[in-house]
Amino acid sequence: MTEQEAIQVIRELISGDQSIFVQLALKRGLDPAAMARLEAAMRYLATVYRDRDHVPKTVAGAFVDISRDFERHLRLYPRAEQIKIENARDLTVSLAYDLFGVS
Repeated sequence: MTEQEAIQVIRELISGDQSIFVQLALKRGLDPAAMARLEAAMRYLATVYRDRDHVPKTVAGAFVDISRDFERHLRLYPRAEQIKIENARDLTVSLAYDLFGVS
């Protein structure tokens, strides 16, 4: 994976027309394959940006209020699915902290 490919994955899955959040809003549930792609892209970029003083705006902007984006759709799902969504939220937030170099 390259930096640009990872950024494209983040754009697609967080802010794209068929993003994770669009899928949640349409009651299609959380796509494990999409979450795995997002996690891989975030982990890759965390290594790329580890020694840099900046993160591109397109990447940083994708993670503003990311918790709220997951939580907005919780009420549409039964408790078992809510737990999966909450776990995905927690993982994404944790990876965002790693990506931005926040301890």
